[in-house]
Amino acid sequence: MRRQIAGAAALLTAIALAGCGSSSDSGRTQESTVSEAAASSEAKSDDIIIPTDSGELVDEEATPEHLSEFVELGEYKGLSIEADPADGIKENLVVSLDYKTSIDGKEVEGVAAEGLEVTVGQEEVIKGFDEKLVGHKPGDEFSFVLAIPEDYPDDSISGKDVTYDVSILNVYHMSPDIASAFFMDSCKVKKYPRSLFDTWSRIYLNDYAGYSGSGSDAPDKEEVLSSMGLSEEMFEDMIKGIVKEVLVTDSVFQAEGVDRDSEEYQELMNAYLEKSGYSSVEEAVSKGMPEDYIRNNADAAMLKKILIKYEAK
Repeated sequence: MRRQIAGAAALLTAIALAGCGSSSDSGRTQESTVSEAAASSEAKSDDIIIPTDSGELVDEEATPEHLSEFVELGEYKGLSIEADPADGIKENLVVSLDYKTSIDGKEVEGVAAEGLEVTVGQEEVIKGFDEKLVGHKPGDEFSFVLAIPEDYPDDSISGKDVTYDVSILNVYHMSPDIASAFFMDSCKVKKYPRSLFDTWSRIYLNDYAGYSGSGSDAPDKEEVLSSMGLSEEMFEDMIKGIVKEVLVTDSVFQAEGVDRDSEEYQELMNAYLEKSGYSSVEEAVSKGMPEDYIRNNADAAMLKKILIKYEAK
């Protein structure tokens, strides 16, 4: 069984945002359902994948002093991630950017993105978009006009001249998400703590079914798996993948002395909350977003910073 890159951070973020009624940007902002998020992840499952390890579930706790008994870390130092900004954007580099669109000076609602990552030359946004990025550098802000084809599936812009206002955030040889995936792939889980597995199973099922995880109501597992098109084995494999990310991240943080109460970590958590439309952890939790989601996304952001810190120069 294989699963997509950045499983917990990517798929769970999509599910959390959908379940909490927020929107996520991926070229076009829109209200997403969890099933759409799952379908999107499945559609891209042949991109970069992480094999699920064969470790068994055990009735043991992965306490800090025993983490090494559960997971064997791969090498997270020396990856080639950020491109030299002096070289400018060129084909096959990954660009992180924000953009908004307008027609005759009027903003087009929903046709926008924040923190979108595109691989130059793949035409992941729309034909002609990538070539307008070539030569620019991080920090550049610029505009250009594209003539959108009549048969473009979005009626709000099809057949129109659309102005794109773009801000370049960063340029990578490979995105931090993909770097995280390669690193995760190099790690091996020896055994999975059942308590952590059960926790993430419950969170995933509750959120997918639209529950907050509180109260007496609970989703029927068979119904949820059926609606997702997953077998019991596939579901177990997916949850093990999430648990792997948790164990690996905790191990790296332990090795690097990361303090989740530090100002740096709290800034990452607050950035995720702000992007999700919340002002505090308390507000997010009160509206149904599990605190584990929030921590998971802050963890993913911190891990990417660590990978970039130690990247090959």
